[in-house]
Amino acid sequence: MLIELEMTVEKALRDSWECISEEDLECLLCRRCLADPVTTPCGHTFCRDCLTRVLDHRLTCPLCVSKLSVGDYFRGTTAVLDQATQFLFPKKRPHQQCGSDEHSSDNVSVFVCTNAFPGVACPLYVNEPRYRLLVRRCLESRSKTFAMTSLDPSGAKLMQYGTILEVKDAISLQDGRIILSTQGIRRFKVISRDEKDGYDTAKVEHIYDITPTPERISGLVSLHRKVYTRAVRWIHLLSPAALSEVERLIGKMPQIETDWLTLPDGPSWTWWLIPILPLSAQLQVGFLSSTSLEKRLRAIDKMLEHMKVRMQAEPRKDSVTYTANDDGMVFCSE
Repeated sequence: MLIELEMTVEKALRDSWECISEEDLECLLCRRCLADPVTTPCGHTFCRDCLTRVLDHRLTCPLCVSKLSVGDYFRGTTAVLDQATQFLFPKKRPHQQCGSDEHSSDNVSVFVCTNAFPGVACPLYVNEPRYRLLVRRCLESRSKTFAMTSLDPSGAKLMQYGTILEVKDAISLQDGRIILSTQGIRRFKVISRDEKDGYDTAKVEHIYDITPTPERISGLVSLHRKVYTRAVRWIHLLSPAALSEVERLIGKMPQIETDWLTLPDGPSWTWWLIPILPLSAQLQVGFLSSTSLEKRLRAIDKMLEHMKVRMQAEPRKDSVTYTANDDGMVFCSE
């Protein structure tokens, strides 16, 4: 009985919509079947994703240029049109998010903004329209990841080395801007570059440390102990206010892992230290590209020794170089 009733309702709906053609249910922007249709106050209907991308650039209707507001980001689905597309053209709906596919195995979406590091928090404040789109697509994916690199000062669009970030939390503001809490999970090298809807994409290969040979392990353990001790001493020289700011941005200094010798990126504390040392962006990229833990430890040791000499020769100056705004987030916009 219930099945018969459902069939009767479905037939009635089809009969009432028999005069509707496929063109009537096309989005005026992407020219495909409406996905999550949204109707503006001026009476025009678009896919939600299509309208959101327009609102990222300007608060006007893309058809008649009537003024819209930030509230239109959250306008409800036009239920009758959504129901019509489901009943009449179900096979036309798979694209849904108008291109918001997940990362393929060959390409990742690239956010060109700052250097990030494996195991280290990277708070982001996303304002630029193309990166709002990138982040929205990332949040819709299963992996919740994207690639982060800094801008290449030599003229190329992006640095050759960077870090894959995983989104831990996201807050969407009413005007479309997004606050992200992310953490680095692994390093990569760019093999080739491309572009999609205004932002960069790249084919990448992951970077892993070379496993030390047995005869070098003893020396590496001694070097690690020495540099870690020196790093802890330097951290303790920072003022309470400076240390508190560092910990607010990227968390507390990690403890030494028991298996640090076999980790693909080495001990986490070394990467936690990189963004707060006075290193240029290019030197930071040098650390990201290195597959030798020993070389990275020696470079950190040399920098800490330099900092010790400088602090003895000059009045005390806390060195906190992590680029962020007053809210502690890396600000990325046009």
